[in-house]
Amino acid sequence: MIKARIFSTLAAGAFGAAVLFAAPHGAAASPEDCILSFDPVAVAIEDEMVEVEAIPSEAVEGVDDVVAELESGLFVSLGELDGGAFTVHVDLEAANPGQWEISLVSEDFPVCTGELTVD
Repeated sequence: MIKARIFSTLAAGAFGAAVLFAAPHGAAASPEDCILSFDPVAVAIEDEMVEVEAIPSEAVEGVDDVVAELESGLFVSLGELDGGAFTVHVDLEAANPGQWEISLVSEDFPVCTGELTVD
């Protein structure tokens, strides 16, 4: 049995794309089980480029990418792992204000999701 989720991402290219993530039933923790929190919890558009710490509520393994909702206008990239937390680089040049879902991804499947506020 295959579970599938559709997430929008800007990681696929400058214009973004809808990407289908699929993993076998019973695979790594689903985004519903793992909540991603951010430090800081909000960023200002005028900052243009920031680094935020992404902290999963439970251990996640094999994280190889990070994605953001297409409508957010955020360009995100994965930085260093530091004691279970991840550094996420956030380019706010084309960002839209609001609360936006960002997901850590392992083998093209989101494993932990949270919301970052853009003011």
